[in-house]
Parts: sequence; C-alpha cells; structure tokens
Amino acid sequence: MVAHPGSGEKEAKELAREIRRLEREGEKPVEGAQIFTPTPMTVSTCMYHTMLDPITGEKVYVPRSFTRKKKQKKILSG
Repeated sequence: MVAHPGSGEKEAKELAREIRRLEREGEKPVEGAQIFTPTPMTVSTCMYHTMLDPITGEKVYVPRSFTRKKKQKKILSG
C-alpha cells in the first residue's frame, strides 16, 4: 500500500528496499501495489481527512494529489 496517510516518498523508498530484500531471500515476488483509498469507519480515513494522528493529535503528511500518489507507486516498481 502506498500513499497511506503519514507516508511519503521516504517511506515508499524504504518499502521498495524491503520488498527487494525479501525477494532476494527467496520470498514470492510482489504482484502489485495499491494506492490508499479512504473507506468509511477506519482510522486511516480519519487521518486522511483531518491530516492528524488521532492518538497523538500531531500533523501527518497526506499525499492528496494523484501525481504524488502515482510517484509513490512508481518508486515501488523501480
């Protein structure tokens, strides 16, 4: 999952590195990545709309533009 509230390009790069490491160690290759879509009644959706961590009240980064979301997804595909 990419473009989740609180995750930016840095986190997408970390995820890509971890996926590649797992694949090198013989794990099944990842078939694809999903861009976060807000759904009702979830903490993630609350974070998406308020741009706040509901536990700490701190601001979180929320990629809102399609361009930024696609950029994170592209990072995973290498």
